[in-house]
Amino acid sequence: MKRLIKAFGNSFAGLAVVWREEQAFRLDCLLVCLGAVLLAVLDLSVGIKIGLAFSLGLILIAELINTAVEKVVDRIGSEYNELSKHAKDIGSAIVMMTIGLVIALWVAVLIFVM
Repeated sequence: MKRLIKAFGNSFAGLAVVWREEQAFRLDCLLVCLGAVLLAVLDLSVGIKIGLAFSLGLILIAELINTAVEKVVDRIGSEYNELSKHAKDIGSAIVMMTIGLVIALWVAVLIFVM
């Protein structure tokens, strides 16, 4: 049980660091909040609302992955390295593709369900 409590503490510490230090994460949280408000006013079934809400969560997960990659690369060194650039660019691509897929899902639901 102590290990589980410590793991939760570490997770919350990670969220606190990202919230404090990463503007992109805070902007993504704003986007997710706006999506949640939109979900509250849209006339959709509960199942579809749950699916769309989970899709918003994927944006935050992608941003956390990107931030973790950036922190590790920055830890290795500040000098320019092509592989470091690739790692950071790929992390950014994860976020971009996730947001794009979430937008596509929302548009598809709004077109075909409403």
